Parts: sequence; C-alpha cells; structure tokens
Amino acid sequence: MNLDEIIMSTADLKLDLISKITALNDAAIIRTLQKTLDFELDKDVLLLNDAQKERISKAHNDEVISDEQGNTDLAQWLQDK
Repeated sequence: MNLDEIIMSTADLKLDLISKITALNDAAIIRTLQKTLDFELDKDVLLLNDAQKERISKAHNDEVISDEQGNTDLAQWLQDK
C-alpha cells in the first residue's frame, strides 16, 4: 500500500463517518461520539487528583486492585458522570 492509498483510505473513512453521523437522530450517541473525539483530540496536560496519583504510585509498586474491584470502581465512576 502506497502513501496515496493510505491517504485515500483515511479520506474515505472520514467521509463514511461524516455520512453516518449526519444520519444519526439519537442525541445520546452523538454526545458520546463528541465526548470520545474531545478526549482523543485533547492535547492538554491531564490533571490527576490525589486518588489517581495514589493509584498510579501503587501500580508502580505492583499494588493493584482486582478485576472485580476495578469494574465496581468503573461502574461507580460512570454513574457519577
């Protein structure tokens, strides 16, 4: 695959995505897409709270939480959003 094919593929993907978004009527899906794009395109420094810093420090020391606890924490976080 040469560079022109890669660029065209990206352009085609963008057009396909734009077409699908334009056809959407569900505001919740559109908001989710917007949040995802905002997150992915955000180049600012991510500011962590104390709890996040503590979790990172623990992870560096191989002190991790269980998968079940992680899922519980994630579910709680999503409810708070």
